Amino acid sequence: MSYLPIIGFAAVALAALAFAAVPVWRMKDSKKRRILLLAAMTVFLLGVGGGAYWIVGRPLLAQREAEGMATRDMNALVPYLIK
Repeated sequence: MSYLPIIGFAAVALAALAFAAVPVWRMKDSKKRRILLLAAMTVFLLGVGGGAYWIVGRPLLAQREAEGMATRDMNALVPYLIK
């Protein structure tokens, strides 16, 4: 299994978390309150993103695309023959 799709999805998740976390981190509330809010946002964003990928996504397609021409699946080679 290739780790490239996993690294890509992790990078997108971290970018989304950073986008949501910066305004919260700049708030003037107590530190404990900000940390709890950031933890709740992290769980929420990862839950929504993971759930959407689980329902809609197809991990095998991402893995097959990352393998490229080194795949052993004949159906995966058809797009390369069309080009």
